[in-house]
Amino acid sequence: MGHSLRRVLVHLVFSTKHRLPLLKTDGDLQTCLNLFMAGVLKNLGCSPIMVNGYLDHMHPFFVLSPTVCLSDVVETVKAASTKWLRKQGGDLEFFAWQRGYAAFSVSPLRAEKTRRYVRNQRAHHERTTYLEELDDLHRLASLGP
Repeated sequence: MGHSLRRVLVHLVFSTKHRLPLLKTDGDLQTCLNLFMAGVLKNLGCSPIMVNGYLDHMHPFFVLSPTVCLSDVVETVKAASTKWLRKQGGDLEFFAWQRGYAAFSVSPLRAEKTRRYVRNQRAHHERTTYLEELDDLHRLASLGP
């Protein structure tokens, strides 16, 4: 075969520094942040499937470009969104993301379910905390398809 084929779906999760609830879900901030992160992903050659978050964390779900490594995507998305959020002023003037992140590969068979999960963050977090969510995602990733 003279060419490479690859389609790697990534569900990325990362939180605000100290998990401070700075990402207000009422108003336009969350919607604009989602669109901004999707644009950063597109500029990296990564096709965004769904980007959403809730108060203290974000869930970009995207197709990883074959020309960039995951750690560079994370670094670029976090740096660009930090800069954008700080420009929004108010409580966000000194905004920062926590250093770490969680990234999970997603089977194409689970892509639609993952997209719905990311889209419904507000409803999901009426029942569970961010840390419980990470534990659940890690457990599910360990189980396989």
